[in-house]
Amino acid sequence: MEGPEGGELPIGGRRNGACRVTVAEDKRTASLTLVPPCEGDPVTAAQIDAALKAAGVVAGILPGEIEAALAEGSAVDRVVARGQDVRDGEDATFVSLVPEPEERRPHEDEHGLIDYRDLGQMAAVRAGDPLMRRSPATAGENGYDVSGRVLKAKPGRNTPFSSLIKGAKVDPADPDLLRAAITGLPVVGPTGVSVEPVVVLPQVDTSSGHVDFDGSVNVQGDVGSGMRIRATGDVVIGGSTGAARITAGGKVVVKGGVIGGGEPDESADDHAVIRCQGSFQASFLEYAQIESPSEILIDDHCMHSTLIAGSRVVVGGTGSKAGHIRGGTVSAGTLVKAVTLGSPVGMKTIIRVGLDATLEAGARVVVDRQVHGGTEIHIGSRCWTSHDDHANGVFRLHDGEIVFGAS
Repeated sequence: MEGPEGGELPIGGRRNGACRVTVAEDKRTASLTLVPPCEGDPVTAAQIDAALKAAGVVAGILPGEIEAALAEGSAVDRVVARGQDVRDGEDATFVSLVPEPEERRPHEDEHGLIDYRDLGQMAAVRAGDPLMRRSPATAGENGYDVSGRVLKAKPGRNTPFSSLIKGAKVDPADPDLLRAAITGLPVVGPTGVSVEPVVVLPQVDTSSGHVDFDGSVNVQGDVGSGMRIRATGDVVIGGSTGAARITAGGKVVVKGGVIGGGEPDESADDHAVIRCQGSFQASFLEYAQIESPSEILIDDHCMHSTLIAGSRVVVGGTGSKAGHIRGGTVSAGTLVKAVTLGSPVGMKTIIRVGLDATLEAGARVVVDRQVHGGTEIHIGSRCWTSHDDHANGVFRLHDGEIVFGAS
């Protein structure tokens, strides 16, 4: 066994106690080996201190461990010095203070029915309202090893509020608080909140002129035929819509109906054309063209209209006596659901689902009551034509062919 200075420790005969200090390769710890004496003098605290200094250990020394080793009289690789680990700083964090707009989501009533028209008022903030709280980055805490070398901590990224936000400003008395500068619709991002102004109009007709607005539009009454609305946000119409053209960057909600005129041909000027990037909801449709990458939800009926939805089209709620699709073409990615398809007089009605080959397998057409003659069902590239009336059921693909049966 090696002695304190690297020599051999005598095993037999009279000998004094001996100690050795070993420093870990990463210098995070130092360990003590203490050999008891044999009829000789024990190791003293001063000798251990000298051994620590000789090994270059000057920081993180644990006096209690040294005292315990001396009291026990022996030790094998007992840790008597430990460095301090580095604690890197944390990045700046951002917490939205804008309440979740739960009131704008459809709610199920006590009868299990969902009224897609009643979404409540649009969630808005007022000038001065708090929008977001920023917690600055922390510097972290340096560490050290037993040799006394400082281990530098990495500070967190001190990201500021986004420079792209609009309608909001930093509180002059609190640089970590963002407040609304205007009244409008809050749009929460990862590092800031913009406020989109909401224009509120009693109606859209010749007295108001066309509406072209970078924000959201709330029309309390009707939208007249021949009028145009363009909005980057949502469009909510409290009344009905005539043969108007509406383009929205968000959802469109028409609490009344959409009543166009003539045939749903985009080249005509007397029909309703509505395109939105969110969902579309209305009470009923007649001679309208609706396009949404999301879903189209109609409470009552859809007549002589062209509907294109990225996910689903639902006409009529569960248990509803309404929910008719008569005439026109209705297309959806995965689901078309209605109470009745077609009409007793054999009006041509075309239903398409699964136009994307990746959606064919799960595509469905669900009919709660009846399919009339003159109705065409297309699933992917397959077509099924009804020459007479059929009861309720579900259309789906099975072995590459359209089948119709109970759900």
